[in-house]
Amino acid sequence: MGRYYHGTIGGKFWFGVQSSYDASSFKDQETNKIPIEYFEYYNCGCQVEKTQNLYCNQCYSTYQEHYDDLDDDDKENIDDEEDDDAEDDDAEDNDKKKLLAHPSGHIKYEFDESDLEYIKLILSKLESEIGIDVITQLNFTIDENENDEFEYDINNDVVKNIDDIKAELIARWCLGKQIKKAIDTVEYCTIFCEI
Repeated sequence: MGRYYHGTIGGKFWFGVQSSYDASSFKDQETNKIPIEYFEYYNCGCQVEKTQNLYCNQCYSTYQEHYDDLDDDDKENIDDEEDDDAEDDDAEDNDKKKLLAHPSGHIKYEFDESDLEYIKLILSKLESEIGIDVITQLNFTIDENENDEFEYDINNDVVKNIDDIKAELIARWCLGKQIKKAIDTVEYCTIFCEI
């Protein structure tokens, strides 16, 4: 049980102290800080960003064809969803059509070299808040796993008696170090996070 992340880096979010959205901490407020949320189409299971087609155009020719292929429970779920675009009068044709997908339970972050200076700044602030003595005791290391993802390892005994606030900072620092390592090594970092 738990929430995992994978991609260029891999690992497990710290239970009770680390959000699935923690990587947002390493995106400058001036940039698009919001992760990409994915949705899964009913029936076919194809994944898509919400901003794309209302129906799966890979598996169906029309919206109506996809809708007609849904079972009654899926149709009921779709009909019960609040319409985010209900006030949009410009789309008369689509005013009754809704996204034929549900949240996939995953979000995606993308980092590259343009994010590196901000990542270093946040890591430095976190190090100041955590304290160099605690960071040294963590014995933090990063290696590539069998899936070519950068994973970290720490001395877990250090965090056993630390309060949740400091544990959250340590978890964030570890994630940031992974992101930085990926960018330093392969010039980018893509993370798929379970939510």
